[in-house]
Amino acid sequence: MRFVEGRPLSSLTTRFLSWCAEKLQVAGKEVLLLICATKKHLRADLIESLVWEGVSRILAEFKRLRRGLQKMLAREQEVSAVDHEEEVLIWQEKLTEVGRKRANFQELAAEGFMTKEELRSKLDILELACKAADRDSGSSANA
Repeated sequence: MRFVEGRPLSSLTTRFLSWCAEKLQVAGKEVLLLICATKKHLRADLIESLVWEGVSRILAEFKRLRRGLQKMLAREQEVSAVDHEEEVLIWQEKLTEVGRKRANFQELAAEGFMTKEELRSKLDILELACKAADRDSGSSANA
């Protein structure tokens, strides 16, 4: 761990940052931390070389950079797949509910508790909901 000379850091902060760096190193990670305890903004002319050194070191390790990007993409794909599966389940539940309501309305009409006009109106509304669910679940499957 390196600290920029002349930057005031408390011993507690120094110990904490050293502890973080050790934990990250054990995990096989590398971190570049820039800390400014007394200024709101860092002057670019003072830190540009330090930042460029860290960025250059990371970019120079092409294989490590590629592995990191591949891991990041794999995590994103896993999250995307899980989200898609959950979305499909939600739409299946909505379509099941529409089917259940349709059966209930038809039963009410069969028993004389609903007129044919009322039944047609209810079924038309359910048909619109079913088409919307099909359309939305189809567009999410293509995403």
